[in-house]
Amino acid sequence: MASDWQPSKLGDVIAVNPSRPLVKGSHSVYISMQQVETANRSVNEIDHRTFKGSGARFQNGDTLLARITPCLENGKTAYVDFLDDEEVGHGSTEFIVLSGIEGVSDDLFVYYLARFPEFRNFAIVRMEGSSGRQRVPAPTLKKYVFACPSYDEQRAIAHILGSLDDKIELNHRMNRTLEAMARAIFKSWFVDFDPVRAKAEGRPTGLPDDIAALFPDSFEDSELGEIPKGWEISDLGALSHILNGFAFKSKDYCGPEGIRVLRTKNFTQSGYASKNTDDVFLPKSFLSSHKQYICEPFDFHLVMVGASVGNTTLLLPNMLPALRNQNMWCFRPKKTMPSKFYLNYAVQQKVESVMSWADGSARSFFRKSDFRKHKIIVPTEDLLRFFEGKIKGYFDLIAANTAENETLASLRDTLLPKLISGELRVPDAEKFVEEAGL
Repeated sequence: MASDWQPSKLGDVIAVNPSRPLVKGSHSVYISMQQVETANRSVNEIDHRTFKGSGARFQNGDTLLARITPCLENGKTAYVDFLDDEEVGHGSTEFIVLSGIEGVSDDLFVYYLARFPEFRNFAIVRMEGSSGRQRVPAPTLKKYVFACPSYDEQRAIAHILGSLDDKIELNHRMNRTLEAMARAIFKSWFVDFDPVRAKAEGRPTGLPDDIAALFPDSFEDSELGEIPKGWEISDLGALSHILNGFAFKSKDYCGPEGIRVLRTKNFTQSGYASKNTDDVFLPKSFLSSHKQYICEPFDFHLVMVGASVGNTTLLLPNMLPALRNQNMWCFRPKKTMPSKFYLNYAVQQKVESVMSWADGSARSFFRKSDFRKHKIIVPTEDLLRFFEGKIKGYFDLIAANTAENETLASLRDTLLPKLISGELRVPDAEKFVEEAGL
C-alpha cells in the first residue's frame, strides 16, 4: 500500500445504491444482466422498458456491479456512459450501483476499483443465500477497507486505465462498422438484388464497371420466386458440410498450454466466440487424434440443441487453435461453394426462419436433414469469388482489431491491481504504457 494513501471504508468514500429518482410507469433505458459483458467497460446494446418500481436505477458515471452468482465471480461490471444528461435508467434487480462522491471519489476510478481482484474476492466470500442463487448484500460492500488515493491521483489512475479501455472501445466501434458494411453489401447484392434491378431498369448501379459486369441485367422465375437470371437454387447440403462437435471428456483436460475446447458458453451476443476464464484445454496430441473437430478461421457455428439452440457464432483467429465440442454444428463450404462468407450469411439468414423446426420433449433441437434440404440462392462463381475477397478484407481487419484488444486488455488487467493497490505509481505506469507502444 502506498504510504500516503489513507485506509478508508468504501461506504465512507463511495456511494452505494445512491438515490436515482425515476417515476413508476415511465419509459426509460433498461439494462439486463445479459447485456453486461465480463471484459468490456461499456454496454453496447440497450433496451427501453417501462419502470415498474423496482430494480437498479442509475445515471451517467455510475458503475453497475453484478451481485449474484455466477455473474459476480465472472466479473460482470459496466460503466454507465450511454445516457443523456440527467437521464436516469433502470436495470436488473441483481445490480449494485456504485458512484463517486464529488470531490472525494472519481466516478471512473470507482469503476476500476470494482474490478480490483481484492475487492471482488471480498464480495465473493461474503455472498449469502442458497446454492446457485447466492448474492452479496449491498451493505456488506460498504465495510470493504482499501487504501484510498487522493482525488487527483484517482483521476490519474482512471485516465491511464481508461485510455486503454477507450482504445478497446474504439476498436469495437470500428468492428461494428465493418460488420455493418459487410452485412449491407450482402443484403444489397444477394437479398434485395439492387445492382440487378438497377441494370434491368437502365439505371447506374453505383458500382465500378468491372464489378457491375458481374451482375445480370434481368430476372427469371425459380422455386424461390424471382431471382437474377443465370443464378441457381441449391440445397444447403450440396453447398456445405455440416460438421458435428465431439463430447470431449473432462479426464482429458490439461492446462492452458493445450488446445482450447470451443464450447457453447464461448458464444456471445456480439456474434463472435470469446475466451472465458473457465475455458478448458486438451493435450496437443488431440489435433492428430481428433482432427475432424479442428476449427478453422471464420468458421460459422450453430447451437443445434439445448437451452441456447439457435445461437450462432463466428470464430476469429484469436480463438485458434481450438477443437469443437458437442451441441454445435460447423458449416464449412464444399468445393461447390467458393465463398465461405456467403455461406455464413446465407445460413445466418435462415436461422430465424428455422427456429420453428426446433422440438423435443425435454429440450429443443434441430435436425440436420432439415438444414441439408434448405434452399439457397447461388450467384455465379465469379461474383461469389469477388464477394469473398471483399468481405474477407473486412473480417481480416476485424480479426486484427480483436487481437489488438486482447493485448490492450491484458495490459489493462496487469496494471489495474498494481495501480489500485499503490504497488505501481502513475509516473511508472505511464512509462510502462509508453514503452509498450500504446
